[in-house]
Amino acid sequence: MKTSSHFTKIIAGLVLLIIPGIIVVIFIGRTRPLAAPTFDKAGSKDVSMTAGLTLIFSEEMDSKSVESRITSTPPLPFLFTWEGRKLILTPKLTFPPGANVTLILSVGAKSADGRYYSEDHKWSFQVRSPRIIYLGEATTSPEVWISEPEKMLVRPISRTGGKITGFSPFPDGSAILITKKNDQGGSDIYSLLADGTGEQIVVNCGKDTCRDAVVDKAATRIAFSRNQNPASSEPSKKFYLYTIELISGTILPLYPDGVTQGVSPNWSPDGKKIAFYDPNALGIRIRDFDGNNDFLLGTSREQSGSWSPDSNKFIFVDDIIDNSLPYSNLYEVDIQTSSVSQLLRDKNGSEEYGSPVWSPDGKTVAMGVRQIDSGVTKQIWLFDFQENTRKVITTNPTYINAAPQWKPDGNAIVFQQAQLGASGIKPSVIVWDKIKDTFETITSDGALPAWLP
Repeated sequence: MKTSSHFTKIIAGLVLLIIPGIIVVIFIGRTRPLAAPTFDKAGSKDVSMTAGLTLIFSEEMDSKSVESRITSTPPLPFLFTWEGRKLILTPKLTFPPGANVTLILSVGAKSADGRYYSEDHKWSFQVRSPRIIYLGEATTSPEVWISEPEKMLVRPISRTGGKITGFSPFPDGSAILITKKNDQGGSDIYSLLADGTGEQIVVNCGKDTCRDAVVDKAATRIAFSRNQNPASSEPSKKFYLYTIELISGTILPLYPDGVTQGVSPNWSPDGKKIAFYDPNALGIRIRDFDGNNDFLLGTSREQSGSWSPDSNKFIFVDDIIDNSLPYSNLYEVDIQTSSVSQLLRDKNGSEEYGSPVWSPDGKTVAMGVRQIDSGVTKQIWLFDFQENTRKVITTNPTYINAAPQWKPDGNAIVFQQAQLGASGIKPSVIVWDKIKDTFETITSDGALPAWLP
């Protein structure tokens, strides 16, 4: 009994020695200072107005405590996406072009183990003004040109000897996809930095023609059309849709059956769906990558349609010929219910429409409109379907207006314009400023303009 009692006393003494040590370790761990997160855009003077911002923490964080303590000057709302210790902040609309922005992580944000930041962390950066890219010298020696209105600078950024067949900007404006003719009779896909450097091949298409290359909003996947049958890998007179993962380089047909054709792909903003035109089925197909219902929208016009900013709606045009007179109907698709409704029903049979484009805030649609009883040219109109209002932007009936594209903040539209019946006149690129209600000519020899944020 004495031996047992002596052993118990030894164990109790050890426990009394260990417990304070454990308490000290826990205390030191919880009071150990948190390392400041790193910010990828700190000090930059060239941040895109649509850029995502990345904060990388040294350890796992309490996400709610971090998100509730992130603010900015000027005040901006953010969307938050966590990837482990990495937090990606995306502006719900855009950063103000030309603005100096300060991002603030306030005191009190804590780690997963309960430790707090004891002071604010701040980072500043400057937002660049958006640029405009277009196909310059489109009818003679097509190249991709860039306009920087703030610097009054216009210049080519591709130098291919007129081999450009198409282009598409990356969503953050950092780079451009181009398709250009190769020496085998086909056309390949390349990426090019926004300053014209760093050209890299994305898809070597050999004798095949690759076209319509577009990148998704996250800049992780590209969709493109190729005249290669996916069922046999043989050249074809028909075009099929393919995707490529930019990190792995994996190329896959969207439909491997060799039956479903595809051109003019258009990613949804959330990246979960893609719309494209199927020439064989005479309609726009919408493919849902989450496995929800895919469907076909019948229309005789090859087009990309337009997604609403929240990806919940899609609009497209169908052309009708009645007694040799062409007109258009405009339709809206509710993606969640797969229901289709006709817009502008009161104008049925009296107007012909160009390609519609949704504004960044989802409130307005811009498109070219030709009123059948009053001329042969299309003018740019704005439509607010919730308020049931319309506003004409261009009014000169001697000019054809087409291909409107919204500035990412919704405060301007760039479009293509050409004079009706004028000999030797080339298309111009025009910008309409929504705030000032003014027009500016970017170039008198350009086509298919787009914003490079």
